[in-house]
Amino acid sequence: MLEVRLTMPDGRIAVHPAPAEERDAAFGGFPKNSVLTLFDPTPEELGRVARAFHLDEAYLRDALDPLERPRVEVGETEDGAPVLILVLGLPHQNGDAASDGRPGSMPYGVMPVSLVHLKDHLLVVARRAHPAILDVLDGRRAPVATHMKTRLTLLIFQAVAEAYLAALRELRALSRAIERRLRAAHRNRELFMLLGVNKSLVYFASALRASVIVYRRLLAGRDLKLYADDADLLRSALVDLEQAEELTALHADRLSTLMDAYAAVIHNNVNAVLKVLTTLTVVLTLPVLIAGLFTINTRLPFEDAPWLFGLLLLAMIVSGGALVLYFYQRNFLRW
Repeated sequence: MLEVRLTMPDGRIAVHPAPAEERDAAFGGFPKNSVLTLFDPTPEELGRVARAFHLDEAYLRDALDPLERPRVEVGETEDGAPVLILVLGLPHQNGDAASDGRPGSMPYGVMPVSLVHLKDHLLVVARRAHPAILDVLDGRRAPVATHMKTRLTLLIFQAVAEAYLAALRELRALSRAIERRLRAAHRNRELFMLLGVNKSLVYFASALRASVIVYRRLLAGRDLKLYADDADLLRSALVDLEQAEELTALHADRLSTLMDAYAAVIHNNVNAVLKVLTTLTVVLTLPVLIAGLFTINTRLPFEDAPWLFGLLLLAMIVSGGALVLYFYQRNFLRW
């Protein structure tokens, strides 16, 4: 979806649908100092924007590649104007993948987001709209005008860092809930769920390492002009991002250890069940053997005696009880 955001005279940021293609030429279709958002764009929308701003379409398609890593790229338009491309990784939730327990399902993934800085415009490209990005662009996070491209970019950087911290809190709560279920688990479902959480952390770690490099490069001031307030905002975002990187590494190490430990717990739980079942089988062997001897089609001593049934029943109870006591004292019937 292609939309245009523009600051109105009253300070409100208005959202307009994209203009018709015939009005795109020479920037005529897109107001000066506006922000263009392309969330889940069609090939036609990518082509329209690329033609309108004389851009290489590859600059816009980068954000649609789920494997694109955070980076900074400096380029130029077809007519020689400078272009700054910032690619970030933004955590996003994968619906109900956290609760289905399927192998490979991840509760969170990382979505590339491209910020393309032109002389009078800012382009935001992503595979889907994300609340963190929309809050910044619509002015709900902090008052800002669309001509303040650097401030908008830094606010998005801050929103990305906080989104990682929020996602890590959710993953931590999810892993704790799975741990409680694993204590009495005899199946692999819970381990698969932990595996999905661990895969999310692996993607987080990769994106965060690259994002920290991007933030530090921009903080040096070579690619983006920063005022004092802008530098402070970027430093604050960098601190949050580095904290998210450390927490990701900590949670990943902890989760790997837990997965190994709980795999052993599940194995022990299954062994305990098999031990109890085996013990009960042995306990029932003598009573079944005694009963079987007196049900065969062969004459046996005292088979007509009226007291024989009571004696056999007592023998089965005593033999079974003796075996139960024996195995109980040796912890074979205890969890």
